[in-house]
Amino acid sequence: MINIFKTNLIFMASLCQLTFGQSYTVTPKSTNANGTTYEVKKKDDAYTNPKTAIDTQSAQHLQNTQNNISSSVNNVANSLSASMSAQMNQAGFVYLGKGAYKVTEVGSSGFVGTKRLVERANEGISNFTTKIGKKYLINSTEIFKQSFGVLPKAVVVFTLVDENNNPILTVEENIKRSNELSDKFKKIKTDILMNNDSKYKSIVIDNIIGWMPEENKKEIIKILEKSNKFKVITDKTNMLESDNKATEYLFLNMNREAIGEYSRLTYLTIKDNDNQIIYDGEFKNISSEDILLPLTIPEYKYTKEAAIEKVKEMKQLLDLGVITKEEYDLKVLELKPILMGNN
Repeated sequence: MINIFKTNLIFMASLCQLTFGQSYTVTPKSTNANGTTYEVKKKDDAYTNPKTAIDTQSAQHLQNTQNNISSSVNNVANSLSASMSAQMNQAGFVYLGKGAYKVTEVGSSGFVGTKRLVERANEGISNFTTKIGKKYLINSTEIFKQSFGVLPKAVVVFTLVDENNNPILTVEENIKRSNELSDKFKKIKTDILMNNDSKYKSIVIDNIIGWMPEENKKEIIKILEKSNKFKVITDKTNMLESDNKATEYLFLNMNREAIGEYSRLTYLTIKDNDNQIIYDGEFKNISSEDILLPLTIPEYKYTKEAAIEKVKEMKQLLDLGVITKEEYDLKVLELKPILMGNN
């Protein structure tokens, strides 16, 4: 196809240089690795003007022009051929990481439509996943229409998933993930919610920021609605003016940061309608279900272990002079039934 294109282009370009009323022939002269050289000659029976020095110069100029055209066309054709070969080499499956694959289908000519290329890509995905017995989800589909020097192409990205729609990682990725997630902690800085959760009826998703905020917001809403402990308001702007004055509302704010390929650091703050922080925690590599546990379990009350930790915390505050002896004694008295196992 490229050779036909080159021949036609040379012939048409040569015609543009011929004098009106003259008859010429264009014939291949030689062929090598760099392409084909063509010779332009005037026919024997063609009309001949009286020879002059100018005619000789014109003939030489015409030959030089033809040589330049032939060289340029060969360069363009060779460049196009290399480009198209490179595009064809893009076809196939490529692993992107974290269970995601990219499938590329390239049309060898403009006669293959992009719709058919997408179908071929999806057929390849179906055959691949059926063979290994795994589920998959399509992430994206892109099409690239044919233009000069560009072949039509379809690119489909999909992810292998397990029965819970979690990405299926490679062995190496699972080892790396396990190593990262083994470093975990939970730091609760403020917890006025414990033993007081029954005072609140609704929770407002106030602000979710950081890494993948939309996905995290959807996950939070799903977890909270499933527990059915609070009425979930997904958008603060949907609250009525009377709601803003109510005291039974909680406002949830979360910031999640990606601090590694798999490692995540999450900050959760819950405020009441007076903007007072009633729960504040920092979590590293803790699941959303565990982070939101105070908002999902039926009764968020002190366990014996939590009560002991609270007394230790209050003692430290007392020693630092942050709270009074009366405040400390009051909290110990409140927690004593739990500490004694009588709760």
